[in-house]
Amino acid sequence: ILKMAALGIIRGVGGNRFNPNGVLTKEQALILILRSMGLGELAESKAEELAAATGQKPENATGFTIRGYIETAVEEEILSEGEAAVLLANRTKPAERQEVAYWTSKALGLSPVYGTAQKLIHGFNDAGRFDARYLAAIEALLQEKIMSGTSHTTFSPQGNMKRGEMAALLERIYPRLAERQKLVIDTGIVTGEGSQQVGAYRQKLLEIRTDDLQVFNLVTGASPAGQRDVIVYKNGSLGNSSLLKVGDRITFTFNSAQEVEFIEAVPAA
Repeated sequence: ILKMAALGIIRGVGGNRFNPNGVLTKEQALILILRSMGLGELAESKAEELAAATGQKPENATGFTIRGYIETAVEEEILSEGEAAVLLANRTKPAERQEVAYWTSKALGLSPVYGTAQKLIHGFNDAGRFDARYLAAIEALLQEKIMSGTSHTTFSPQGNMKRGEMAALLERIYPRLAERQKLVIDTGIVTGEGSQQVGAYRQKLLEIRTDDLQVFNLVTGASPAGQRDVIVYKNGSLGNSSLLKVGDRITFTFNSAQEVEFIEAVPAA
């Protein structure tokens, strides 16, 4: 949950709480999937355009947010026009597990699995409770081991999707969607630390060696452009580069500007 929050995909529900056992609404689930695709900014800009078209100021576009996301989902072929209309009419109702699975499969661009190749979905005792329109897409998701049942024998297709379950799903699909956002995920180790003086600015250096033996310095601290640092997730907590120590194993994300924007660290043994 903290990792997805750090990436700006999920947000709390007040008082900085995510409430992992809470039930997601249909609109919340769709919004989270589109944010994980890197489409949040586009969807919210569409909401502003829709608000402006009705005479609303951009800062008052909140009520149009889901319309912006739904319009984006239709453009990305996650929803059909008919599905979009149904979702809009039922947007505050609980999201069903089969709906979330279907939208996720479409978001990942998985090829639907038909006919006798549908082996996993029909292995559940409640296979008859699936909406038949979703079967091929969800079978593809199951075969990729991206989502599983609520037990070995049940999927609970019409069951409510909980926020904690959604956070775990988002973390599993994040690496697959990174390329869409022009992100590069790499791994390595922190091999050294030091500092440098750039004019009036003192900066911290962390030497990182990637697993393919490339070496670069992560530079943090004050600069002419302002204070710069990176979000770090380590030992179950979020912080900045001060959490990193020599010997830490890290998984890090480069953005399109070749800047490290997120690091997940495992302490040296």
